[in-house]
Amino acid sequence: MGGVLTSIDYVAACLIVTGMCCHLLHRSLPAGLGTSIFVGATTLGVGISVGHHTWQFPTNEYLVLRVASVLCMVWAFFGWLASRGDESGDRVAPSATFLAWAMVTGVVAVVQAIYILVFRSWGRIVDPETLGYGLTWSYGLVDLLAILGAIAFWRLAHRRPSQPVMILCMGALATWWTSLMIPIPAGVFAGASAEGGSLRPGWWDWTFHLQIGLALLLLAATVVQDVRYRRRRHAAWPDRLDDLLAPYSRWPAYVQVESILAGVILILGVYQLVRSVTPTVWLGFASTSACLVAGTTCLFMAYRRWSGNTSGLGMALLTLAMVDLCCTLALLFLPAQDEADYGARMPVFFNAALFGLAIMIALWSWLGRFWVQQLHDGVGWTTTGRMIPYARMTAFFLGALAVLLAFQMALWPNSTPVGGDDNTGGRMIAGLLAIAMLTLINGRRARYEDRASIAGLTVAFLLAGILFVFVRAPASSLRGWIMQHDEVVLSCMALPVLVIAETLPSSKWKSFSWPLWTLSLLILPAWALVELKRPGQPAEWIQPMTLALLGALYGFAGSREHRRAFLGLAAVLLLASVTSLFRAYG
Repeated sequence: MGGVLTSIDYVAACLIVTGMCCHLLHRSLPAGLGTSIFVGATTLGVGISVGHHTWQFPTNEYLVLRVASVLCMVWAFFGWLASRGDESGDRVAPSATFLAWAMVTGVVAVVQAIYILVFRSWGRIVDPETLGYGLTWSYGLVDLLAILGAIAFWRLAHRRPSQPVMILCMGALATWWTSLMIPIPAGVFAGASAEGGSLRPGWWDWTFHLQIGLALLLLAATVVQDVRYRRRRHAAWPDRLDDLLAPYSRWPAYVQVESILAGVILILGVYQLVRSVTPTVWLGFASTSACLVAGTTCLFMAYRRWSGNTSGLGMALLTLAMVDLCCTLALLFLPAQDEADYGARMPVFFNAALFGLAIMIALWSWLGRFWVQQLHDGVGWTTTGRMIPYARMTAFFLGALAVLLAFQMALWPNSTPVGGDDNTGGRMIAGLLAIAMLTLINGRRARYEDRASIAGLTVAFLLAGILFVFVRAPASSLRGWIMQHDEVVLSCMALPVLVIAETLPSSKWKSFSWPLWTLSLLILPAWALVELKRPGQPAEWIQPMTLALLGALYGFAGSREHRRAFLGLAAVLLLASVTSLFRAYG
């Protein structure tokens, strides 16, 4: 601090002295007023005095965080001192007033800390390869420890069920802060090593530090909660048997905060796969372990205290662990030059992720059938019985995600200028094998469960497989003709698909009839009409032929289903075909 005392400092001293006088006379004032004036005046005096001087802090945000956290711990300490010998529990007692002001200053400090963390993290996410310094323990981390100390003083004064969740939140903020203490260059370059004297390896960057830190925090929080539950049940015999009927968690919002931490771990695990930084095998295995720990913890939480959201998070994290493992194993077979090339690496990751998703879809769908034995008159009475609909729903959503990844992998060479051809023999075999596995798994599910939605996913996988082969097929006259006359090809494909859809309702594959109907009467015709409007058609007969084929398609559909709307649409298309034919050759 520079300078000498000013008039602002004298004003601050007057405020503090006035507050102290009010506190000394608090017995003569209305209950709680004297102590409240003392704490408020002292807080205001300290604030204006500190704000008037220059301090060696990077920005004013760090100064506000320091002042608020120190005041929080000081008022909590005074609250603990005032509570000694006071067993009344009066809300207007001096101890309660001190602790209330500690809560106010603590909230200010936490909001300021979150503000700093969010903006520092956002800068790293937007531009991950920009060199920059990390946060320090002296600015911020010690302030979070001060708030944690204030919570400890509060717990010494009065035990409240909300205190454990506050400790858990402070642990998460401390983990977040320590992750940002890692400089940006760490982990950006594949061969980077930790800075001198540090035990942290080069691949250990700030995002993984946050991921593994939150996973371990989640595990520790769950262990603490379960140990206390076991001790409570053990101590219930024989004088406190009513504790056996008490809920598993007596701490409000504790389980919800654990679920939020699990969700953040899930997001960080996905980010490890899709970011542009060159990955490493060690980072892949470590991320897999973090997701595995968090997923297992979530399922254990759901077992102890049932929550559909927690069980769904557990399934998602275990699925991500499998996907991470498959992508990491793929790195072992990827050439070194392709590891650093984002365009060459991502289709391989998509392919590996499809294998992982196929395994987990098969697992969750099988468990959804196997756990049926846990139902009693169709109602789940155990944790696994309650998880049946969530396992089936997870399998469906994973299938939908796999469809998106399959199309992204299939169209990757055409969707990015740096994607390359991606048409080596190994890539063709691996891609088709992954899509074939997903098609087989979802096809069997659609037949077994008789669900049109899963059948639709199966049809989508078939289309992705066709696109995968066509996009990577070598240049030839046939491929060129198909690309130039794709409207006619799409129209020709629609009629046999419709015929197949008409024959399925009476078979065991009846669930596929509706997706094939949609494909033949909506998707393929719409695609053909969109391509028909493309300027520069190579031949004049393309438009009449396309319209005629679509007219025949809807005419067949109308005659089979006895729907006049289809017959009317067929007549319009045929009339348009004849008109365009005369316009072209008349």
